[in-house]
Order: sequence, then C-alpha cells, then structure tokens
Amino acid sequence: MRFGRHPSFDRVVVDFQGGVPGYTVRWVRESHEEGSGRPIDLKGGRALHIRLVPANAHTEDGTPTWNGTTVPAAGGITGIAKTGDFEGVVGIALLAPGVTGFKVTELAAPPRLVVDVAH
Repeated sequence: MRFGRHPSFDRVVVDFQGGVPGYTVRWVRESHEEGSGRPIDLKGGRALHIRLVPANAHTEDGTPTWNGTTVPAAGGITGIAKTGDFEGVVGIALLAPGVTGFKVTELAAPPRLVVDVAH
C-alpha cells in the first residue's frame, strides 16, 4: 500500500497480485475489526472503509504482507488502519476528520485500486 498527499486530495494505492478483488468503499461512523468485531478508535473523526473480498494481507505461512502505512501530518487523511485480514476479507480504514468526496479507480497493469480522498 502506498500513500501520497496532493494539493487538493490524498491518494491511497492498494497493490494486488493476480488481479483486483471485489471491493466496497464507503464512509462509516464506526469501524470494527474483521472477525472479532472490536471497535477501532477513529480519533473523533470518520473512516472511509475499504473492504476487499476475496483477499489476504498475509502469505500462506501467515506472515503479514502489510502491517500499516504512515501518514504525514496535515491534509485530509489522518491515519490508515488495517481493520482485518480474516477468512478472505481484508479491511482498511482511512481515518479523516469528516466526510469528503472520494473517487475509486481500478487499474489493471499492475493490478491496483486507487482511492483519492478530497481535502
């Protein structure tokens, strides 16, 4: 996963092997860990939740392929949290102070999902 800050939007790119899985992207007031249902602290804001199915964020032996992404201060996205990697479902929460516009683009060569979030 990659993160980039631009003058009017923040960009998150999720890279895949073998193709882009099914996905949903939506704003949520609350976010929970996949599987356990434990709440995730949104730091008083909202989360743009990305749900990928079928997907894994680990290798066959269980080694994580993504542990998190550092987000620089200022801008729209204030944090990125993995909400789960459970039974073929990977969840990602893009933390933000409030709801803004966003655009999702699916690209094929190489396979990746691009999410642009307005400031």
